[in-house]
Amino acid sequence: MNVTVTDELAIEGAVRALRNAKRIAQDALSLYESGHYESACILAVIALENVGRGRRMHLYVKNSIILATRQPMFTKPMDASQFMEEMRQEH
Repeated sequence: MNVTVTDELAIEGAVRALRNAKRIAQDALSLYESGHYESACILAVIALENVGRGRRMHLYVKNSIILATRQPMFTKPMDASQFMEEMRQEH
């Protein structure tokens, strides 16, 4: 099966990663406030990983936003295996 990664899919992945980071950071803050400092630190690191994942997905999209209209600007689709290889090289 040949799967391609489009800019639209990359933007959606970035948004999902950042939303997930927000939820995890909120849980980390809740744990911290209740005195579970070790667990809060672990969740905070996971939240930061999700922020990084969202940033990488956003950077994949070259000219992601048309500033005048604030609409996404898409490029040609990329093969999923090629996309994963580029993600590994950046990390």
